[in-house]
Amino acid sequence: MKKVYLDKEREARDGHDGTWVAHPDLVSVAREVFDGHTQNHHQIHVNRDDVFITAKDLLRIPSADIPPCAVSASVNVGLQYLESWLRGKGLRNTT
Repeated sequence: MKKVYLDKEREARDGHDGTWVAHPDLVSVAREVFDGHTQNHHQIHVNRDDVFITAKDLLRIPSADIPPCAVSASVNVGLQYLESWLRGKGLRNTT
Protein backbone atom coordinates (compact mmCIF):
# COMPACT_ATOMS: atom_id res chain seq x y z
CA MET A 1 0.00 0.00 0.00
CA LYS A 2 2.90 2.32 0.73
CA LYS A 3 4.24 1.91 -2.83
CA VAL A 4 0.79 2.61 -4.28
CA TYR A 5 0.47 5.70 -2.09
CA LEU A 6 3.88 6.99 -3.20
CA ASP A 7 3.08 6.33 -6.86
CA LYS A 8 -0.22 8.22 -6.59
CA GLU A 9 1.59 11.10 -4.89
CA ARG A 10 4.02 11.25 -7.80
CA GLU A 11 1.13 11.31 -10.28
CA ALA A 12 -0.65 14.08 -8.39
CA ARG A 13 2.55 16.16 -8.13
CA ASP A 14 3.13 15.68 -11.87
CA GLY A 15 -0.24 17.32 -12.55
CA HIS A 16 -2.44 14.32 -13.30
CA ASP A 17 -6.16 15.01 -12.93
CA GLY A 18 -6.89 11.49 -11.79
CA THR A 19 -5.53 8.00 -11.73
CA TRP A 20 -6.25 4.35 -12.42
CA VAL A 21 -6.16 1.58 -9.85
CA ALA A 22 -6.08 -2.16 -10.42
CA HIS A 23 -8.36 -3.09 -7.52
CA PRO A 24 -11.35 -1.45 -5.82
CA ASP A 25 -9.57 -1.57 -2.45
CA LEU A 26 -7.03 0.93 -3.81
CA VAL A 27 -9.65 3.58 -4.60
CA SER A 28 -9.52 4.99 -1.05
CA VAL A 29 -5.72 5.34 -1.24
CA ALA A 30 -5.86 7.13 -4.60
CA ARG A 31 -8.73 9.35 -3.47
CA GLU A 32 -6.89 10.35 -0.28
CA VAL A 33 -3.81 11.37 -2.25
CA PHE A 34 -5.64 13.26 -4.98
CA ASP A 35 -8.04 14.98 -2.56
CA GLY A 36 -4.99 16.23 -0.67
CA HIS A 37 -3.21 17.52 -3.79
CA THR A 38 -6.00 18.95 -5.91
CA GLN A 39 -8.21 21.90 -5.03
CA ASN A 40 -10.55 21.45 -8.00
CA HIS A 41 -11.60 18.52 -10.13
CA HIS A 42 -8.62 19.22 -12.38
CA GLN A 43 -5.07 20.54 -12.30
CA ILE A 44 -5.14 22.56 -15.49
CA HIS A 45 -3.28 25.29 -13.63
CA VAL A 46 -0.24 23.02 -13.19
CA ASN A 47 2.36 24.02 -15.77
CA ARG A 48 5.25 21.65 -16.36
CA ASP A 49 7.89 24.05 -17.61
CA ASP A 50 10.47 21.30 -17.08
CA VAL A 51 8.85 19.07 -19.74
CA PHE A 52 9.27 19.77 -23.45
CA ILE A 53 7.11 17.71 -25.82
CA THR A 54 7.09 18.23 -29.56
CA ALA A 55 4.72 16.96 -32.27
CA LYS A 56 7.49 14.60 -33.34
CA ASP A 57 7.60 13.15 -29.80
CA LEU A 58 3.86 12.45 -29.91
CA LEU A 59 4.12 10.68 -33.26
CA ARG A 60 7.16 8.57 -32.39
CA ILE A 61 6.44 4.86 -32.10
CA PRO A 62 8.50 3.32 -29.30
CA SER A 63 10.70 0.42 -30.25
CA ALA A 64 11.24 -2.47 -27.92
CA ASP A 65 11.98 -6.14 -28.05
CA ILE A 66 8.77 -7.48 -26.53
CA PRO A 67 8.57 -11.26 -26.37
CA PRO A 68 5.35 -12.85 -27.66
CA CYS A 69 4.68 -14.40 -24.24
CA ALA A 70 4.48 -10.87 -22.72
CA VAL A 71 1.93 -9.79 -25.33
CA SER A 72 -0.07 -12.97 -24.75
CA ALA A 73 0.00 -12.48 -20.96
CA SER A 74 -1.15 -8.85 -21.28
CA VAL A 75 -4.03 -9.80 -23.59
CA ASN A 76 -4.99 -12.62 -21.23
CA VAL A 77 -5.16 -10.26 -18.23
CA GLY A 78 -7.24 -7.77 -20.21
CA LEU A 79 -9.69 -10.49 -21.26
CA GLN A 80 -9.99 -11.74 -17.67
CA TYR A 81 -10.81 -8.22 -16.43
CA LEU A 82 -13.40 -7.79 -19.20
CA GLU A 83 -14.95 -11.19 -18.56
CA SER A 84 -15.21 -10.49 -14.83
CA TRP A 85 -16.74 -7.07 -15.48
CA LEU A 86 -19.31 -8.54 -17.88
CA ARG A 87 -20.29 -11.05 -15.17
CA GLY A 88 -20.97 -8.15 -12.80
CA LYS A 89 -17.83 -8.60 -10.72
CA GLY A 90 -16.12 -5.46 -11.94
CA LEU A 91 -15.37 -2.21 -10.17
CA ARG A 92 -18.99 -1.05 -9.92
CA ASN A 93 -20.22 -4.26 -8.31
CA THR A 94 -17.61 -5.72 -5.99
CA THR A 95 -19.95 -7.55 -3.63
